[in-house]
Parts: sequence; C-alpha cells; structure tokens
Amino acid sequence: MELSLSLTKTFIPANLSLVASIAETEIFSKFMIHKTLIRDASPDLAANYIAIPVPCPICFFLDEEHEARLQCHALFGRMLHFEELVALCGGDAEKTEMTVGVVENGLYLEYHHIPSDCIGSCRIRQTADSRLVLVNEHVRFLSRDKVEKKKYCWFSRQKTACEVLGISTIHITGARTSISQGYYYYPLFGFDAPLPTEFCRFLPKEIAHCRTLINLFKYQQGRKIWFLQGFSCEMMFDLHNDNGTLSDDEELLVCHCLLG
Repeated sequence: MELSLSLTKTFIPANLSLVASIAETEIFSKFMIHKTLIRDASPDLAANYIAIPVPCPICFFLDEEHEARLQCHALFGRMLHFEELVALCGGDAEKTEMTVGVVENGLYLEYHHIPSDCIGSCRIRQTADSRLVLVNEHVRFLSRDKVEKKKYCWFSRQKTACEVLGISTIHITGARTSISQGYYYYPLFGFDAPLPTEFCRFLPKEIAHCRTLINLFKYQQGRKIWFLQGFSCEMMFDLHNDNGTLSDDEELLVCHCLLG
C-alpha cells in the first residue's frame, strides 16, 4: 500500500537510522504517511516523524499542460511547485484554487484565493533583455469587508514570491471606479507610474518637480492631490529599485490607511 503523493504533508523519520526498518513495512513505502494516520495509530510513533511539504497536483487548462511546462522551464529553469505558483498569485497553497495555462511567450495563472474572496489572473513573461515580469490581470475582490487590508496582504505574498523567483517587475492597473481605489492604494504599496505633463502643470510649486507617483507620494500634499484628482493608470513595481521599497514612515502610513 502506497499513499498518494497528492497529500499536502508527508512525514519522514526524524531519526534517519529508522529508515531501513521502516522501509521494510508496506504501509511506510517511501517513508510516506498521512498526519492523521500517524496520530491515530500511535502518538509515540508520531513523535519520531517530522513534516515536510509534498507537491500538490497542478491543474492545467485542457491540452495546455505540455506547453505550460515548457514555458515554465524556459522562464525559471525548472517546473515550479504548486506552492510557488500559488504564491505568485498572492495566495497560499491550502486555500487557493489555481489553473495553469499558456499565453503568447509566457505562462498564464488563473486563481481564486478563498479566504480573501479574490479572483484574478496573471501572466509571466520574459522581456527582450531577459528580465522576468509578472503582469496582474483582472484582479477582483468579491467582498468589500476589509478589502484594502486584503489587497495589501495579497500583494505582500506576491512580492515575496517574485523576489525569491527572480522576477524583476510587477505590473497592475490601478483603477479608480465606484468600487475600487487601486489608483490610490497601489502607490502606497510602492507601485509607480509617470505623471502626465498636463497633470504636473497644475501641481503647487512645492511639489511641481514631481514627475512620478513615487515622488508625488513622498509628500502629504501630493498624496492628497492624487486622492482627489488621480485617475486609473498602469503601474509598475520595480523589485530591483529602492523606490519599490517602502521606508519606515511609509510602512506606518500604509498600516494607518489599510490596517486601522
């Protein structure tokens, strides 16, 4: 009897000297056993085991698995684990549904992060100068309850995954609609965009030199003006630029605005 690889946890002997004897028993084939099975069978036995992650099965769009695996190898040099792909979507492995496919010259991820009621998709591609970029598409939060806090947590997970996997920039649309204030909150996270000349022309002289959102948001007056007069636009988070890292004061500002 061999337990399925689709379990979210596997257990191996903490004491490697136990491996030989355990391998001889049928139920411990390949040293795998489910947490519940160990606990129910013998608490003493469970103490001899440590938990390690087991790759969850990845769901692919119909007829796209082969090409998606090739794209992943081309981008990252290997096939990413389920947990890594989910993290790129801003989710966590135990509470996110995800499907993997392909787009032209890139990888496509579609997801639903259940705790935050977030659905969306993103694509990952390589630029002409061999940089990896992640483009968020159609990110939607289905509940307004603490939605800005949820956005912050979602992006924090995505940013960390991108840093680990060598992605250089993250792109998103900062929308201003009746149900979204992404145009204002994403710059607080460190997203940047050029300011149109026409917009800069009417800035007060104290901040008239500002030409990007990052520069504008360094000033309380600039944040207030953008909150009142800002608009939807494409934004980019540069993981290789210090401008993409919030200062201590800016972190406090985000916490005040989003987390209460």
